[in-house]
Amino acid sequence: MIDKSMKITLQGIDLKNFKGIRKFSATFDGLNAVISGPNGAGKSVIADALNWLLFNKNQAGESSFGVKPIGPDGEEVHYMEHSVNAALSIDPGAPAGGPETGHTVTLCKVMKEKWTKKRGSQTPEFGGHETTYYIDKVPKKESEYKDYIAGLVREDVFRLITSITHFNAMKWQDRRKLLLEVAGTISDYEIIVSDDRFSEIPGWCANRSFDDTLKMFRSQRPKINDELYKLPARITEAEDAKPAELACMPPSGVPAYAELTAKLTYLQNSRAAMMAGDTSSIRERIAAKRQEIADITNEHRIKCHEAEDTIRSIQNKAGELQIKLAQLKADQDLLARELMVLHQRRRALLADWRLNRQILKATSQDCPTCGQPLSDDNAQAAEMKKARLETAAANVSRIEEVGKAKAARVKEIEVSLPKIEKEIARISAEITGITDGADAVPMPEPPDMGELNDEIAKLERELKSPGAVPTEVSCIDDKISMVQAGIRAHDEAAANRKLSSQQDERVTELKDRKKSLGIELDALDSRIATMEDFIRARVSRVTEEVSTKFAPLSFKLFDMQINGGIAETCETLVPSPEGVMVPWGDCNTGHRILAGIRIVQVFSEHYGVHAPVFVDNAEALTMPIADIGSQVIRLVARDEAINHGVRLHVELQTAEVAF
Repeated sequence: MIDKSMKITLQGIDLKNFKGIRKFSATFDGLNAVISGPNGAGKSVIADALNWLLFNKNQAGESSFGVKPIGPDGEEVHYMEHSVNAALSIDPGAPAGGPETGHTVTLCKVMKEKWTKKRGSQTPEFGGHETTYYIDKVPKKESEYKDYIAGLVREDVFRLITSITHFNAMKWQDRRKLLLEVAGTISDYEIIVSDDRFSEIPGWCANRSFDDTLKMFRSQRPKINDELYKLPARITEAEDAKPAELACMPPSGVPAYAELTAKLTYLQNSRAAMMAGDTSSIRERIAAKRQEIADITNEHRIKCHEAEDTIRSIQNKAGELQIKLAQLKADQDLLARELMVLHQRRRALLADWRLNRQILKATSQDCPTCGQPLSDDNAQAAEMKKARLETAAANVSRIEEVGKAKAARVKEIEVSLPKIEKEIARISAEITGITDGADAVPMPEPPDMGELNDEIAKLERELKSPGAVPTEVSCIDDKISMVQAGIRAHDEAAANRKLSSQQDERVTELKDRKKSLGIELDALDSRIATMEDFIRARVSRVTEEVSTKFAPLSFKLFDMQINGGIAETCETLVPSPEGVMVPWGDCNTGHRILAGIRIVQVFSEHYGVHAPVFVDNAEALTMPIADIGSQVIRLVARDEAINHGVRLHVELQTAEVAF
C-alpha cells in the first residue's frame, strides 16, 4: 500500500483515426466533465484511448481490440496514422522511482502500417504495424515508455480506480482477495479473545492449523460412530460364548476333588503293594502296557479337542459374518425403501414445480380468481395477482432447493446400494467357504488297542497261573478308573468356570468401551460445534470490516449451505432507497453507477492514487455524483439535435455535492 497520495488528472486529449473517431480534441483542465452525444458517437472510445495510450489495451483490459476505423465495406481502412495524445497532471507525492510530482506530462502514441514492395512486384504488401512513443514530445523506446508508465501507476490498480464496472467484472475469487486486502488481516486471536467459548481452541489445534484440526475432528466422528454401532453385536457374541451355568457347577453325585485325589493315591499305593513279589515283573509289564494305552488314549483325546476347537473357531467366525450379513441386508432394505420414497417425493415436487411455473407464466392482464382480463382500475385484483406470483416464485425457489437435496440423496443411495450388494455377495461367499472349511476339518480316528489289550490279557493269564497274585488287583483297577473319571469331571467344570469368568471380563470391557466412546463422541461433537461457531464469528467479523470500509455498500463473502457448512463467495450488495440490500446483478444502471463510484473511491484511497474516472451510461443517473477526490468524466447519451448541434460535446463542471 502506497503511503503518499497521488492525483492524476486529464488536462486534455487528442485522438486521430482511433476506432470510430476520425479526429477529436478536448481540453479538461483537470476538471470534472460531461461528454455527451448520441449512441454510437464514440463517447466510450475516449476511455479506451486513454487506456490504450497507457497500457496498449481498451478499458475492458482487452489487448486485441480494433484500433483502426472500419470502412463502409466492413474492412479496415488502410494507409492511415492512428494516434492518441494526452496531457496528464501529476500532483503531488508520486511513488518512489516514479516521475516528478506537481507537473504536467504529455504522452503520445502513434501506430502506423508497414507496407513493403518485394522485388519484381509493383504492389506493396502489408507487413504489420510499427508504434512510436513520446514523452513530452521526446521519442522513447517502448521499454522506456512502459517503465515510465509503470513508475506512474500499476495497470491493475489503474483499471480499479478508473472503471466503475471493472471490480464487479472480475472473478469472485479475485474480488474477494481485494476486499480482504482492503479490510486488513483479522487474526484468529482477536476472535478467540472476544468469546470465552473459543478459549480452548488453541489447545485443540496444538501445532495444526484451525482448518486441519476441524477436518481431523470431523473425520474422527464416523470412526467412533462405526465402532459404537458394532459394539452391541460384539457384546452379545461375548455373552453367547459363555458356557452353560450347569456346565460350570461341580459334578453332582461325585465326591469332592480333594477327596478323589486322596482316594486315587491310596488305591494306587494298594495296587502297588499287591504287585510286589515274584510276579512284579509281569505286573510291571502289564502296568507299562496299560500306561501305553492311557498315553495313546490321552493323545487321541487331545487331538479330538484340537479338532473341536478348530471347528468351534470356524463356526464363531461364521457367526460373526452372519451378523454382519444380516445388518447389511437390513441396510440394503432400508436404502431401497428410502430410494422409493425419494422418487415418489421428487415426482410430487416436480408436479408442484410445474404448477407454480404455470402460475408464473400466467399473464398479468388476467384476474387470478376468475381468469377474466383485468380492467385498469381493478387494483385489488392486480395486487392479488402480484401476491400470487410472489408466492409462486417463492415456491419454485423452495422446490428447486429441496429437489436438489433429494437428487443428491438419490445419487448417494444409488452409489451405496451396489457397494452393499457387492459386500453381501462377498460375505456370503466367505461364509460358504468357512462352512465348507469346518466340514473339511478331519476328526482323528479312534486308536486300535486290540493288540495291546491282547498282550495285557496274556500277561494277566500268566498271573492266574499257580503262584500268581490274587485277582483283587483287577477290582482295584476298576476303582482307580472310576476315581479318575470323577477327577476329569471336576477338571472340565473348573475349565468352564474359568472360561465363563474370562467372558464376563470381556463383556465388562466392551461395555466400558461403549461408555467411553459415547463420552468421547459427545466431547467431539461439542468441539466441532464450537469451531463451527468460531467460523461463523470470523465470517461475521470479516463481513463487518469489509462493509465498514465500503459503506454504504455491503458484500456477501460467505454462503451458508444446507448441511450447515460455509462456502466462500463474493457478491456486491447495494442499498435500495427502502434500505434493502440488492445484489449488484439485480440493480438498475443508476445504482450500479453509484456503487461503482464508491468502490473506485475506496480503492483510490487504499492505493493512494486518484486518476480520471469514466462513468458510462451516466444519463441513467438522476442525482449528482459525490466528490470522491478523483476527476470524474461522465459519458451521457444525448440526441444530436439537442446536443448543441455537434456529435460529441464536452462540458466542464466544478465538483458536485455528495449524494
